Amino acid sequence: MFAKFIFKGILFLVSVMAIVRAQCQKQSELDSCINDTNIQKGVTCLGSTDYSCLCRFSVRLLKCYDDFCSGDSSSETGRLVAVSQSNSDCTNAKKYEVIKERYSSLAGPSQTSEETSSTTDATTSSGTSETEQASIIERAKSSSDS
Repeated sequence: MFAKFIFKGILFLVSVMAIVRAQCQKQSELDSCINDTNIQKGVTCLGSTDYSCLCRFSVRLLKCYDDFCSGDSSSETGRLVAVSQSNSDCTNAKKYEVIKERYSSLAGPSQTSEETSSTTDATTSSGTSETEQASIIERAKSSSDS
């Protein structure tokens, strides 16, 4: 009876280990795709607020799971994390685009460089406009004449 119990226990442990160690058939391709995508994202995206770039690479990462381990239970947790991340990144990208559109419409049409130069004084390297410099020179002359 005791030997039968031990045999069943060992059989159970072996089956659990087989389940835990199970991987999708194309695990190496999946790992390579994930690694390549993360490297490209790190090189391409301009930080944690480059939402459209992050969205693009999050979707690409999700595609890695779908291309190489679709429907495989061993990679389901990683796929769920990729789904959550792509949803978050793409939602942020859409929000940012809406905000950017609203603020750019409030700013009005942009001026050309010719319009800008005709409506503002030229500024020197010190940050003082030519009009302000002329005023300062006139005051200095009038105070020295007095």
